[in-house]
Amino acid sequence: MAKGIQTPSFSLAPKSVQSSWADVSDLCEAYGLVLDEWQRNVLKMSMGETADGKWAATRVGLAVPRQSGKTALFEARELAGLLLFGEELILHSAHLVPTALEAFLRIKAYFENFDDLGKKVRRIREANGEQGIEMMNGQRLKFVARSKGGGRGFSADALLLDECQELPDLTWAAMLPTVSARPNPQIWLAGTPPGPNDNGEVFTRTRDIAYTGKDKRLAWAEWSVSGDVDLDDRKLWRQSNPAVGTRITEDHIQDERNSMDDMTFARERLGMWASDEQLSVIPSDAWNMCGTGTAPDGLPSVYAVDMNHERTRAIVAVGVSGPRPHVEVAKEFDITGGSSELVAWLLERTNRRLPVLVDAMSPARSVVPGLQAKNRKVIVTSTAESMQACGGFYDAVLGGELTHFQQKPVDDALIAAKKKKIGDAGGWVWDRKSVDVFLSPLIGVTLAHFGAVKFGKRRSSSGEGRGKVLVLS
Repeated sequence: MAKGIQTPSFSLAPKSVQSSWADVSDLCEAYGLVLDEWQRNVLKMSMGETADGKWAATRVGLAVPRQSGKTALFEARELAGLLLFGEELILHSAHLVPTALEAFLRIKAYFENFDDLGKKVRRIREANGEQGIEMMNGQRLKFVARSKGGGRGFSADALLLDECQELPDLTWAAMLPTVSARPNPQIWLAGTPPGPNDNGEVFTRTRDIAYTGKDKRLAWAEWSVSGDVDLDDRKLWRQSNPAVGTRITEDHIQDERNSMDDMTFARERLGMWASDEQLSVIPSDAWNMCGTGTAPDGLPSVYAVDMNHERTRAIVAVGVSGPRPHVEVAKEFDITGGSSELVAWLLERTNRRLPVLVDAMSPARSVVPGLQAKNRKVIVTSTAESMQACGGFYDAVLGGELTHFQQKPVDDALIAAKKKKIGDAGGWVWDRKSVDVFLSPLIGVTLAHFGAVKFGKRRSSSGEGRGKVLVLS
């Protein structure tokens, strides 16, 4: 039976003068954990040391398809941390609680099944949220929940993060300082390529840096394919899945191929990293299908205002009510000198009956008093309404139930925008902090659509102005 390729499709390793990888491999084998060749290759890349005995790689990234054996590699690193390296605290984190629990149960089995290891243990904590192993000499291996506050208050020598396709910046910011005060820390990040609904910005950014080769303290290994490939080519299956022939079979992969769509199969089984456009929350083809070159039959029935956090740029979007509401960005403003021009523009075009929408979390709330002082109807949307606006906009685009002019600022924002999940019920809003692109055009048309549907009344125009909407003027 043909086996998976054991060398990475792409790898990067810092220079080192010696390595502990063989000691780690021998330790694991002594306790029944016989590592595959690909796992040993990752150890070689990650366990290198500098002349002063510190890790050459302070960060280790691993992207490999599911069921390849990365959990066993984490076990090897954790056993070595406790039994070879004398690390005082090792933190293991996964996005999903069942994944973290499974990892804990697997590592716990070593200390329960081998007497010499069991004698080194003071206690094993098994309470929910407290899972971990405490050694007689005070060393600890702790499994922590992935959250914005997860890891705070700890000072770890090793931080192992699984399922990094779901590792948002806020969580990363909370966990990264856990190693900042340690003399020789190491961080591992492992996962699969992020999908369109994943918060994988940290993992993606780490990979991007690896490909530049500029970070001399980063080790990276990935099994993947790229480009326009034949998804049915079994050679590619073996190239991207080192566990073929051992943990998984080609028949199993064929079953996945038969049941997954092309993009999911390419990502989950072939390790293909999608482009920004492919990762868009709203597919570009669905958005483009809603595009039109014909002005809507009516005047704006609602306005929406948004601006960036730096308060340098602002936009006004309009929504036109109708069977298929129309949305567009009507005007962009340079507000580095203040927002008086923006307020004056809105006052000229609105009245006490024509709604102006502003998101409650937007810096554009600063224009509200100036509009209300002139008896303009301003609606500040709550978080619940913003979630409703985003969900309604998403459904309308995918259902072809709105129209828009193909405007580059909106197109660019749509490609780069990510979700910010709210609560546990699946609600979300656009994540203002997740992208470098100017996001206000997208937020504006989202609010404009919401307003046109919920608050707007169809305004017919006649004569010379019929059907005309001011666009980027």
